[in-house]
Amino acid sequence: MFHSFRAKGVLSGLEIGSIQGESMASRSLTAQKHKIPPLSVGPVQEEKSTKEKDKKNKVSLDKLPIHQSPAVMHKKSVTLFELSEISIMTHDTKIFRFKVDKQLHVPVGYHISIIHTINGKLKKRNYTPITDKPKYFEIMVKLYKTKKMSEHLHKMKPKEKIGMMGPFGKWKHAPGKYSRYIMLAAGTGITPMYQVLSALNAEPPPQPSSNEHATSSVLLYANKTRKDVLLKKKLDYWNCARFAMHYMLSDEPTPDNEFLKGQIDRTIVESVLKPNIEDKLELVLICGPSGFCSKAEEILAELQYPKDRIIVF
Repeated sequence: MFHSFRAKGVLSGLEIGSIQGESMASRSLTAQKHKIPPLSVGPVQEEKSTKEKDKKNKVSLDKLPIHQSPAVMHKKSVTLFELSEISIMTHDTKIFRFKVDKQLHVPVGYHISIIHTINGKLKKRNYTPITDKPKYFEIMVKLYKTKKMSEHLHKMKPKEKIGMMGPFGKWKHAPGKYSRYIMLAAGTGITPMYQVLSALNAEPPPQPSSNEHATSSVLLYANKTRKDVLLKKKLDYWNCARFAMHYMLSDEPTPDNEFLKGQIDRTIVESVLKPNIEDKLELVLICGPSGFCSKAEEILAELQYPKDRIIVF
């Protein structure tokens, strides 16, 4: 198979597959010239926080093609995207903007996977884009000292590149299909909710003659302290008749009425979110740390909420 000189440099730097017509030494020099970070051959090791349901997305990169031009993202191959801008959100959270040749059009409800070699092992971590525009897309990443991918991303600088695959997902938002979304999020689990709310706010109201529904939504967003709350300015801006916003803090006093105090429990779910087990046009969306998601599912099970109307990201 013929490869251009540039493609040879990319492929050899990633050590994926074989490239005919080049020695190992020349491949190594080419990779160094183009500053391509080496990726070791072998199965992708997902970070521990990645949910079990995503394990089927594991791939072996030893024969996958690598795309240097960010024209499109692929589910079965890796595309290198260039970091163009970094914005500080909070003390431990940043927004990373990556350049694209054209809009990715990631379905609302789907995520992408970032692939990178860290300490000699190939890692994969899933992120939900919070922005998907014609010339760029953005992901929001919270720094966790125990999560190698978040540490690596927080150390990246503009013009550096990283591999990505996708988009992946089991559920995607369909305009007008549901009349109400109940959202439960914690920490960076706000990102898929933000993605859905962005879509809802961009949609025109359904025509009276159509079978579509004007979807309302209610969100319970849990964090430890005020400084951990992400995207609050935008969420407050969206807070209106069709969208009710409720913040909850577990580790900080809440003297005002802006924040609920405590952790998620049955009383909070029933009094604030008011799930209706009889309403077949209502859907529950959950995202956050595993303990938070498990607790939310446990509460809904106690309320006998139908499992087929619960989506856990």
